[in-house]
Amino acid sequence: MDWLELKPEGLFCVPGAFYIDPLQPVAHAVITHGHSDHARPGHELVTGTPETLAIMRLRMGEGRAGHTQQALGYGEVISIGDVQVWLAPAGHVLGSAQVVMEYRGQRAVVSGDYKRAPDPTCVPFEVVPCDLFVTEATFGLPVFRLPDPAHEIAKLLHDVRLFPERTHVVGCYALGKCQRLIALLREGGYHAPLWLHGALLPMCKLYEGFGVPLGNCVLQRLQRRVRCAEALFLRLHRPLQTAGRVGCQTLLSVWHQGGCMSARERKRVGSNSLS
Repeated sequence: MDWLELKPEGLFCVPGAFYIDPLQPVAHAVITHGHSDHARPGHELVTGTPETLAIMRLRMGEGRAGHTQQALGYGEVISIGDVQVWLAPAGHVLGSAQVVMEYRGQRAVVSGDYKRAPDPTCVPFEVVPCDLFVTEATFGLPVFRLPDPAHEIAKLLHDVRLFPERTHVVGCYALGKCQRLIALLREGGYHAPLWLHGALLPMCKLYEGFGVPLGNCVLQRLQRRVRCAEALFLRLHRPLQTAGRVGCQTLLSVWHQGGCMSARERKRVGSNSLS
């Protein structure tokens, strides 16, 4: 398709004069989701789902998440120049979307990050028939074979029951992985309070504001020692900085679907992987 061009700023739709997830500040950016490798500050106009725009404001601040923001719900069609544009669910994180573009009888879909596995914290991936599909392939290598999440959660909860005197520390990314982990723990029957690193709590509150229930989540400051039995402490995914800083006899487990660790790396940092 000659109406999509790859420029230094990113993927450019020529007849619509907008970029998709541009790397540099541009006049008009259509953003697939709120992760920082896709959503960057400094654009004049930002189009995205209401959830993505809220995530950008939370992470970047009101003044940096686009001078003007244009909210677009799933399936809502708008014209940008001569191009019909709408957003379809990507199933990656809250508000994540595929960008669907129609121009002169051709349809192109840019996926952004997506997953087809069920996730209770976001709208599931939707297949959109198209002439061109521009896809992410973060874990496309055959070495990545992710186990069933429910099975991995069951392993973690079994460990919590087996060692009730220990605090279990789970390192997870603040946007998406943390909230999915919490939801899976709740589905797995764990309804006790979850202690959260301060960097995780604001995003969890944003998710709940959009109707995603996460249960009782409690702020845990690192200078205080976790003393309760059967504690699960969620913190930022920085396993090398996590072990030994929470107190008690700490068993470090790493939730790591986004940014998978190799077996060698897991052995090096001394962590148990939840995939």
